Amino acid sequence: MKGYRLILAGLIFMLAGCATIGNGNNMKEYFVGYNYGMGGMWFLIWADSMDEITNRYPNIAVWEGVPDWMFIPPKSDNRYTDEMREQARRERPYFLTEMRKRDTYNIDKIPPLIHDVLLGEGFEEFIVGVKDDKDTSYFMIVAYNKKEISWRYPKLFVYESIPDFLVKNPDALEEVRTQNRYHIQNIPKKINQIFLGAKAQ
Repeated sequence: MKGYRLILAGLIFMLAGCATIGNGNNMKEYFVGYNYGMGGMWFLIWADSMDEITNRYPNIAVWEGVPDWMFIPPKSDNRYTDEMREQARRERPYFLTEMRKRDTYNIDKIPPLIHDVLLGEGFEEFIVGVKDDKDTSYFMIVAYNKKEISWRYPKLFVYESIPDFLVKNPDALEEVRTQNRYHIQNIPKKINQIFLGAKAQ
């Protein structure tokens, strides 16, 4: 039965891919959502680019592909055995196909209820600083609150308000907002290492 489900899932995926190519557009599928600890809300959105989504919904995390952790428990979770993870890996195509049927939307045809979720109301923007021997590098993190950042990065300095340097240098603030802005749920590996290695201020 499982083998049949996997074959069926693969066939549906192939047909969906053919239909997309036949549309003659450059839209791609992106994974969006937020993990709030006891669960999460996840969607697949078709858009021309990741920027098209983040410009419209700046408070939500966006991935170019569906992360493994969506369906496969991490090794750090002792509740699951290697056999259970392998089974989850085998069944991933089936569950992904089900998600595509149930939770997929075009960026220009988002239902009102989903639109409200994607707005990510309750999130805030926080400026954080990473200091080295000579200077301080500034980043912007989107999170529910300051504690959410401090819990994950205990040595990272989180400003209560925009620091004076950025207030006096609007171009620098705009650069932080456009080039160094990250969602707490989707910090790139390189930036994550910088945050983890930050010196306490």
